[in-house]
Amino acid sequence: MSLSSMLVNTVTIERRVVASNVTGEEEETYPQSGWTEAVAASVQDRNPSTLTAPDVDGPVVINAAVYMGYRTDINHRDRVRQTDVSPERTYLVVQVDDEAGRHHHTKLTCTRLETIGAQGS
Repeated sequence: MSLSSMLVNTVTIERRVVASNVTGEEEETYPQSGWTEAVAASVQDRNPSTLTAPDVDGPVVINAAVYMGYRTDINHRDRVRQTDVSPERTYLVVQVDDEAGRHHHTKLTCTRLETIGAQGS
């Protein structure tokens, strides 16, 4: 199976920008204009059973792997927004890997926070 046939989702990437604030301290921001064009990807939640567990109520951390064609412009702490679902999901990039080291595809390890149960209703 080719990589392109597995990329069934659409995402955009938001760049993290580190700048100095008025007191000279560094802080990270995500400028509204920082989203990229649409990128074909495969978004795979790694712990989806957490969302249907009967005893879970409130915020839970969802871990995900996001696969896409090889890229060098994504960094740790950038954001990935999955735009082909409603509501859209935003993930924080935790790790960026050139899986297998052959410049074939990029694997992003990501997390997102989702509120479920009575609080999320």
